[in-house]
Amino acid sequence: MYSIKFIVNLFAFLSAFIAFLSVFKYINPLFLIIFFILFITGIFFEKKAIFPIPRVFLNIFSVLVVLFSIFRVSLDNMVLPVVEALIILLGVKLIENKEFRDYMQIFTISVFLLAGSALLSINIVFLLYFLLLFFIISTGIIFLTFYSQDKNLVLSKKETLSIFLKTLFIPLIAIPSTVFLFVILPRTDYPLFNFLNKSQTAVVGFSDNVSLGDVSEIQEDNSVAFRVQMEKTNPENLYFRGVVLDYFDGRSWKRVNRKVLRERVIFSRNIIKQTIFLNPYGKNYLFGLNYPLKVVGRNAVIYDDYVLESKKPINKTIKYTIYSKLSPNIPSHFINKNVYLQLPNLSKKVVKFAKNLKGDKTVPEFANFLINYFNKNYKYSMENLPYGENALEDFLFDKKAGNCEFFASAAAVILRINNIPARVVAGYKGANYNNIAKYYVVFNKNAHTWVEYYYNGYWYLLDPTPALRQSILKKKELSLLFKLRLLLDTINYYYINFVIDFDFKKQVKVFKYFSNSLESLKESLYLIAKTVLNNLLVIITAFFIAFFSIKIIRYYSIPFEERILNEFYRNMEKYGYIKKENEGLIEFIEKINNKDLKVKAKEFADIFESFYYKDRKFTKKDKKILKDILRQI
Repeated sequence: MYSIKFIVNLFAFLSAFIAFLSVFKYINPLFLIIFFILFITGIFFEKKAIFPIPRVFLNIFSVLVVLFSIFRVSLDNMVLPVVEALIILLGVKLIENKEFRDYMQIFTISVFLLAGSALLSINIVFLLYFLLLFFIISTGIIFLTFYSQDKNLVLSKKETLSIFLKTLFIPLIAIPSTVFLFVILPRTDYPLFNFLNKSQTAVVGFSDNVSLGDVSEIQEDNSVAFRVQMEKTNPENLYFRGVVLDYFDGRSWKRVNRKVLRERVIFSRNIIKQTIFLNPYGKNYLFGLNYPLKVVGRNAVIYDDYVLESKKPINKTIKYTIYSKLSPNIPSHFINKNVYLQLPNLSKKVVKFAKNLKGDKTVPEFANFLINYFNKNYKYSMENLPYGENALEDFLFDKKAGNCEFFASAAAVILRINNIPARVVAGYKGANYNNIAKYYVVFNKNAHTWVEYYYNGYWYLLDPTPALRQSILKKKELSLLFKLRLLLDTINYYYINFVIDFDFKKQVKVFKYFSNSLESLKESLYLIAKTVLNNLLVIITAFFIAFFSIKIIRYYSIPFEERILNEFYRNMEKYGYIKKENEGLIEFIEKINNKDLKVKAKEFADIFESFYYKDRKFTKKDKKILKDILRQI
């Protein structure tokens, strides 16, 4: 037996927990801890049936939470403060002495939190949370209606299960309707609620500047940066260009040159098409294999350093197509050498070191030398990195260990000291290929910086970071958990592909398909109707033959004695005498008041029982006598 209050509490706490799960990875740990404490406290209060905190104090606390949230909201950070405030308000509702209104508020806040998670990220997990919450809340509200009528109601296990199963029909009907609306509602390219989720995109993402000593969170982030639908290619070609940095102040690299590409793009060999699904990260740069020539599906500018910049920040998951030329060198016949030879004031020690490394080597020889030199004499590390104004010098002469940003910065500076134009490129290196769905997954931890140096009218790619970095990434990729994650990402890929790519054109295709199918169905129905009408007499005759054949077969499949007895009882029902379930034939006849009817009934019973109870077979004559008696009744 279950009390109705226990059942309603169960669904209320379940809905709150699902809503919490949908947003927990986005919000500040402090808010998570507060909610978890309130959640456990709420369960304890319900179990003990004590609610020691007066509602007035809880209401004051809730108002303070809302005010605190309002002060934190800005144009660049709208969703996250609201979500964090809602999670606290939800926790407060759980520790109250709850009435009908409070349960409805719990369900409502849970829905708002789920909606908040959709603004923060597009993910297949959202669909799972949506389905769970839909079933839980719709069922919880049904039980809540019982609670509103009788708070002391107690339901048996069978009754509870029966109500629960019947309630499931609501979401089972509503979900297909929702899918139908998704298909038919008109689409727009304008992101109606896009302004709301700017905060999340800027929390962890690709950066458009490089500061030595700052270990970017992105380099240790296992979340997906983007997915690339394209043919499988040589791993050595997987350099996804993001932004080119050309100005160095001694510690940080920035982007200064922003000259739009004016040359006509000429397609040639080694052109590869990539369809990219880029997750929100708050910046404007679009990523593509080195080096991109054309972008389709996004309003973007191509600069003369082959950086692609969208007109709008990437604050939602977007899809675009890029055509790139796979080449280690980029033609560029006219450059401003002053831009790519710029240097801050450097110590004589650094200048002397760079000059000595160059010696009399040619530019290509020196580039290869730098790669081998860094591989042999330096280590890749993300711990205890040099920091401050002398970070580069400390890296070169003391620590001799650093991340890709140190290696790229050091190589670019050394090249510039030797009058070789150079620039730092930030993007992503490497990706994991999903053989099931035929696409690459690029994780944030694949974020990388490398160098391009100029020689004889071409920019050449130079990656001085030791191979140890790639071996570290490969080692992580071999784990069973990582392989399982790649497998599960297939579902996520198809989900995102469907949601983003289901535009108005796809809707038109769907309508055309169903329209054609409907026309085919109409033609088929017409042919069937024509055939039926042409053969109507044959069909009707066949139907009646089949019908009466079944009736005759069923009739004669029942033994004669059972058939004749059933017919006797049916005749008696006409006079208002109905046999009870456990009533015998003689006992039934005794209650007949009509004298003539009773005589005929006894005559029938005597003949019937003289054969039936003595296991004698009914002859044709006997059957005829019984039938004659029935006709007289």
